Amino acid sequence: MFSHIKQQEVLGKNGSFMVLRKYRSNVADFHHYCLEQSDNDPAKADKLGAKMFGRWRSGAPITLSPDHDDEALGKDNVANNKFDYIDEPYGLV
Repeated sequence: MFSHIKQQEVLGKNGSFMVLRKYRSNVADFHHYCLEQSDNDPAKADKLGAKMFGRWRSGAPITLSPDHDDEALGKDNVANNKFDYIDEPYGLV
């Protein structure tokens, strides 16, 4: 039916793709949701948010500081990115 259209080789062979997406966040609603889900306890709400994003507000990764925010770690761009998931193959942490 469309024999006049030349078939492309394997999609993406020796190429790359870029996807742009417009992202809009409502920080106030996010914080409100975290508070609601944490019985209005700010410390619990912060921990919930950190678990959702994998990092505390300071930028410290939850894998390196699982129980509380660590501002010094958050400011250290080398240390706060020095982790992997070799010991966590199922993504449970």
